[in-house]
Amino acid sequence: MHMTSRRMSRHYSRRRYPLRRCLTQSFAAWKGLGVIGLLTSTASLGDATQPSIEPNPLTGPLAIAQDTQGLAPDAVPVSSANDDPPPAPQRSARDLGRVVVTGTGLERRLADTPVRTEIILPMDLPAIQAYKLSDAIEYTPGIRVESNCQNCNTTEVRMLGLPQQYLAILQDGVPNLTGLASIYGLEQIPTALIEQIEVVKGGGSTLYGPGAVGGVINLVSRTPTANGYRFDGAWNSMQGFNRAYRPNRDFTGVIDLVSPSTDFGVTLHGYHSYVNPVDVIGDGYSEISLRDLSLGGARAFWKAVPGGRLTLDYLTSHEFRRGGSMGPGELEAPPNTVGLAEQIQSARHVGTATWEHAPSMTWDYRFTLSVADTRRDSYYGGTGPLGGPADPDWNPMFPSQQNAPIDADGEPIGPYNVDWSPNLGFGNTVNQLVFIDGLVNVRALDPHVLSVGVQYRNESVEDLASFRRFSDRYENIGVLVQDEWEPSYHWTFVGGVRVDQHNLLNDPVVSPRASILWKPRDDFRMRSSVSTGFRGPELFDEDLHVGNVGGELQVVRRSPDLQEESSVSLSLGPEWDFHSHWSIDANLFHTWLSDTFFNALDADQDEPGIQKRTKVNAGGARVFGGEVNLVFRHADTFRFEIGYVEQRNRYDDPQLLLGDESGDDPVDNPILSRNFVRTPNRYAVARLFYDPGWAQFFAGGRLTGPMEVPHVVNDLTGGTNPLEGSYPGQPQLLENRLKTSPYFFTLDLSVSKTWKLGREGKSRDLTTTLGCKNVLNAFQDDLDRGKYRDAAYVYGPRFPRTLFATVAFRF
Repeated sequence: MHMTSRRMSRHYSRRRYPLRRCLTQSFAAWKGLGVIGLLTSTASLGDATQPSIEPNPLTGPLAIAQDTQGLAPDAVPVSSANDDPPPAPQRSARDLGRVVVTGTGLERRLADTPVRTEIILPMDLPAIQAYKLSDAIEYTPGIRVESNCQNCNTTEVRMLGLPQQYLAILQDGVPNLTGLASIYGLEQIPTALIEQIEVVKGGGSTLYGPGAVGGVINLVSRTPTANGYRFDGAWNSMQGFNRAYRPNRDFTGVIDLVSPSTDFGVTLHGYHSYVNPVDVIGDGYSEISLRDLSLGGARAFWKAVPGGRLTLDYLTSHEFRRGGSMGPGELEAPPNTVGLAEQIQSARHVGTATWEHAPSMTWDYRFTLSVADTRRDSYYGGTGPLGGPADPDWNPMFPSQQNAPIDADGEPIGPYNVDWSPNLGFGNTVNQLVFIDGLVNVRALDPHVLSVGVQYRNESVEDLASFRRFSDRYENIGVLVQDEWEPSYHWTFVGGVRVDQHNLLNDPVVSPRASILWKPRDDFRMRSSVSTGFRGPELFDEDLHVGNVGGELQVVRRSPDLQEESSVSLSLGPEWDFHSHWSIDANLFHTWLSDTFFNALDADQDEPGIQKRTKVNAGGARVFGGEVNLVFRHADTFRFEIGYVEQRNRYDDPQLLLGDESGDDPVDNPILSRNFVRTPNRYAVARLFYDPGWAQFFAGGRLTGPMEVPHVVNDLTGGTNPLEGSYPGQPQLLENRLKTSPYFFTLDLSVSKTWKLGREGKSRDLTTTLGCKNVLNAFQDDLDRGKYRDAAYVYGPRFPRTLFATVAFRF
């Protein structure tokens, strides 16, 4: 068979990988949309990869190894017949030769992808003790990882101001992190098996479902090419009271077993993390919750036929989490017998099977089936708001008889709910997900690559508690077409459209998207994108978390009239390598949201101790701003990166955050705002890596600007004068406030040293790291105290000053 070198080169550059978006048949339909843009990565730099890892292995007829610069020949851009051949790739301030796949689903060099992509490499993670995804992404410009509960520390990521509900978090392009698992999921995903983390900001790609409005975080798994072993141990200690002096610990084990022919391999892995509860402010209640996480799994691949590969992946995780009262024995006591407790036991099982095959150089296909099961047993409350005298462990002296109401017999009535029952505050939730993805890539229409795909998602949620019961099922079928057209070395166009039918919507939703890359010179690139998307009328991750505000449970339910939330996003971004050591990029973005979801306070709050909210459509909103990043690199010795984001997130109309909208109650005063709460107007990150050869040094800083935070202010000693309709001991509401937080700056430092222990040909590396996170101990200084605190009133850094030490052994 005869094939031109140009055609063969295109085959190698346009590879498999889960493509899920569409095509518009002709670029003319998209030409008017291409004034917006997306810029390339600022992310981690460096060329080194572990010798036992094959990054993004080919599934086509040929497997091409990386060259000495870490650039896969299959990723070299292809020129048209009328163009001069592109110059050889140059080393620049950023690692532009590294291959990425997330933006379009087709493997390309970072410099050549039309969808702006940033990468995070595993070699940078030990310096910041990032054994979990939540820690690994904190130094990505425009990303903020936040804790949203003082009791249980729910963790959420925001990207360019949009909360986690607008993002897609994927594993090899598969969304197996269910709505329930997302609540604590960022701290339950280990980084040990990750080849690289790819971050796409904005919705420029049609591949990743209708809800990927704000962007995509895709964890690209590594594939071993040789036998290898890795064992890591990490210990850290936080500043605070009670158990803060006890070291936390993280242990990781990975074993790679590969056949001599490299046609078959298995990776076994395990991870254990234990975090001691910490009372940071010294009031006897935790700010850092107890966390005990264990997970393990196996990943196997089999190259069953030439150009084909089957991958099987299984992961199971179990976590116990507890926060609240930290008096003697209280953390070990049943949660409903102490003054305040939030306790969560979660179990997760995920299985994924992927078959990918390239029968010829003109087409390939991929089929993926993923099944996830997440179960959670939880308790929210305590004897203050939820316990009662019928409890066998009830002590009339606890928490206090002082100023307590007196019953008919002259006995003190403790701060207990008169409608108490043994099950009050307990609940369990079951969340199951089935995801099917089929994709075909056709390269016969050179210089076009046509991708056609079908995706099916079925997710069910059943939540059973004495204070809330609901059962929902969400089903979505999406059909997508995408065309990637590279008419010349200087231009790349990606256009696509997807059609989704959601079971809670009457009509299908059509979402066109397009991206353009323009490279007038080798050192300058301009990216633009336009995209549309929607979120189905579902309850999402944080909606399934039950807050505890001043002793009241806060729950969210879905309005029966809830409609989809739709979006239109534009972006424009230049990137300039203005010196062999320097690179700068910028990104302007604007997103319009229609029928925005909002958790509105119910007018009828008819159950004492339960604050009810309903997810409704609240009109429009806008998210807009700009980002700029500067990178300096001198060989592999010195690297400095700094990024800054200025943004605004605003509803078209003021939204009621707290209180009585009528304004008749002077105490329960209404708090309204047009701004997205807990969303800073500005972020900044900076990182410095220095490797003189005998050790590796790291310094990093994160700046978080002011943000609006609602605050329910209570009489934190308990209600000596209960409000009408409340139960004895309910705290007295004083007022509602809208706080503007101060600036926060966190500084992280570390030093690492690697020893070569093996003989020639038998490399064994021992690496030790010492460091301190949040060196300046920047932490929120106005947290509420006691069991009647507003646990949702948190906005500062997630952890106080933390000293850490790690040991890593690889052979």
